[in-house]
Amino acid sequence: MEIKIVLIGRSNVGKSSLFNCLASCNNAIVSSLRNTTRDRQYQTIFSVMNIKCIIIDTPGVDLIKKKYNSSEWLNLHHVIEESDIIFFLVNAQEGCVSYDNDLSKLIRKKNKPVFLLVNKIDSINLNNVLYDFLLLGFKNTYFISAKKKINISFFQNKILLPYIKTFITNNKKYRLFINNENIKNKLKTIRIAIIGKPNVGKSTIINNILKTNRMVTSDRPETTRDSIQTSYIYKDIEYIFFDTAGIRKKKKNIQSIEKNAVKQTIKSVIKSDLSILVMNSSEELSYQDLFLIRYLKIQLKPFVILINKWDLIPSHKKSFFKKNVLRVLHFIPHIPILFISGLFNKTIFYYIKKVISQVYKSMTTVLYTSTLTKLLHKILKKKQPPMIQGKKIKLKFAHPEQKCNYSYSKIIVIYGNKTHLLNNNYVAYLTNMFQKELQLIGTSIKLIFKNTNNPYIHN
Repeated sequence: MEIKIVLIGRSNVGKSSLFNCLASCNNAIVSSLRNTTRDRQYQTIFSVMNIKCIIIDTPGVDLIKKKYNSSEWLNLHHVIEESDIIFFLVNAQEGCVSYDNDLSKLIRKKNKPVFLLVNKIDSINLNNVLYDFLLLGFKNTYFISAKKKINISFFQNKILLPYIKTFITNNKKYRLFINNENIKNKLKTIRIAIIGKPNVGKSTIINNILKTNRMVTSDRPETTRDSIQTSYIYKDIEYIFFDTAGIRKKKKNIQSIEKNAVKQTIKSVIKSDLSILVMNSSEELSYQDLFLIRYLKIQLKPFVILINKWDLIPSHKKSFFKKNVLRVLHFIPHIPILFISGLFNKTIFYYIKKVISQVYKSMTTVLYTSTLTKLLHKILKKKQPPMIQGKKIKLKFAHPEQKCNYSYSKIIVIYGNKTHLLNNNYVAYLTNMFQKELQLIGTSIKLIFKNTNNPYIHN
């Protein structure tokens, strides 16, 4: 949101000099020659309540030329319509001329706040021109010198800034913006990476959620070239989606492109809270799919799997297809799998939101030492660690890892004696039991084993 302040005036009244003063830059070329400024220039001068105040420098318009240069005339009308506040500049050294009167009539018709700035007062006696400019009838009239910076600081800090604050509070459009910004700052935000191979329907799914066509979609693979971020607010939650370029099958001639796609996907996964892996129901589970699943599991990143284009599977084959998918993905029973059609399922967000809520609840669940230790003892009652070389392994207590690279990581540290002798099968059993008992949907856990130290061992 922004407030646009436009500088209007004849040629050579000092608009560019004032522009540079207020913007604290030298973007506008200043010259004594008329019509030096040919194009509009925009510059932010300050921000008030998260609303930018932008000043616009315009070419000088001598209205006598309007019959001969219609584009210049139309441009003046357009820039005035575009603005919220008008700075009408006049030249004190030349006095109030007929062009100024013509401009004042045009400006009045626009019914916008106007500041009449009488510039170049540094080398004249104000009393000689004061009455003429006051006759223009603008309430907010101030006398300045942009070149010598006379009254510039006073005008900007004591006049303009307080006026802008009042202007914002009295304007419904800006009040709504500020309220929305305050609400937005209080929203719970969930960042979601949409990942998968090319042409599996990632962009179509986001478009369906947003009810727009913000993402370009096509049957041609690789339509999305860059990671695209878009947000959707629903019931006090802001969902931020990252649509990524698909990870393709490796080929010798596109190795560098493939690396970029992988890097881009991984970046999106890292900066997101959870990921949605989209797969194509009409294709078999591929190397790329398994790569992403393993990566997400190893990195302990929460995720959901969407099997898209479900409408392409004949009804009599759907049951067999589901069983086959669940069989192949048996090693991630805690990961939700949805079978959907991003193109035709108009209530897709209802199902996605529901499962995202479940995953978000799991990933934000706080684990406590007492809970984990009780759970460990419960699991041990069902199945003790196997004896290794005649030695009994004892597991005593468990607690959550405090120092995790990822804030939602679920790492559990289990203490005991001879824990280094535990075999992989029993570690997998413990992991699965903790996963099941904690009911962490879409969120993987990792177990770390440490030996308890006997303080008297060296005595």
